Amino acid sequence: MKVLALTLALATMVGMSTSAQAHDDPRKTSECYLFKKDKVLSKGRCTVDSGAGAGGSWTTISFRGKKYHFEYIDEIESPNNQEQTSYIRDSKILKIIKNPQNMTAEQADNLLFCDISGSQHICYKSA
Repeated sequence: MKVLALTLALATMVGMSTSAQAHDDPRKTSECYLFKKDKVLSKGRCTVDSGAGAGGSWTTISFRGKKYHFEYIDEIESPNNQEQTSYIRDSKILKIIKNPQNMTAEQADNLLFCDISGSQHICYKSA
């Protein structure tokens, strides 16, 4: 009986610690942009769902009746053979920020987070 109680207590603690690491962020409404290269194809309201768990995170953007789902693996560096699929843009001038470490404070407050889906790029406003 003591072994069973100890096993249940241990299983509960392991379950609680595992579930505490995964989380979903609240759904938010944002301004989205759909690009093809540097040309804006569409702009409007969208919803952004996101969350994270052990070793990765995800984002789903619902825009103009279509869902764009992206998953990310938490790594310090991407493997050399893997093409970068996410980047940031300045939300005022819509240009790609190639050197984020050189961003101005104003740029940092006005970002578009972007992901590549086929030949299109979907971006949403950070604030």
